[in-house]
Amino acid sequence: MNLKSIIFIILTITLFTAGCAKTDRELLLEKLNYENRRFGFSMKFPETWSKYSVSDRHLLIDENLEIYGISFILPTRSRDWQPVDAPAKSAVLFRIYIFSGKEWEYYEKTYYGRPEGFHLNGRIVGKKDGKVYFADFSRSVPIDLYIFVRDAETIVSTFRFMK
Repeated sequence: MNLKSIIFIILTITLFTAGCAKTDRELLLEKLNYENRRFGFSMKFPETWSKYSVSDRHLLIDENLEIYGISFILPTRSRDWQPVDAPAKSAVLFRIYIFSGKEWEYYEKTYYGRPEGFHLNGRIVGKKDGKVYFADFSRSVPIDLYIFVRDAETIVSTFRFMK
């Protein structure tokens, strides 16, 4: 093989692999178009939320109520903030809870509209396949994240079930 052939092969491989790699912008846009394939829904985030992260887990509310929660988290600069259910130096701005129909009935009978117990601050965003999807907005966030609180309702309004 001569030098020209080697250079041609290297350039061809470089151009091919460069065309396959996603740019930072493409990766950001992908992240801002959140999709949860497990539960089959999506939401759109504004670019100001580019640093958000997601945490999900089962939550045992009482002996008769266990639900699944997906938390949407942003980092905070506040030194005094003590996060609950979030990594250090971060805060949950909203959650999507997934209830089975039976769990939702139990929640409504046991907790809905009562001053004691497990309280949700939000609304139902969808019902599908016997499940209730509820957006719960945080009541308390660090001061540097106040500006993002208003975005949470806008983000949740983009909630859609995927086909």
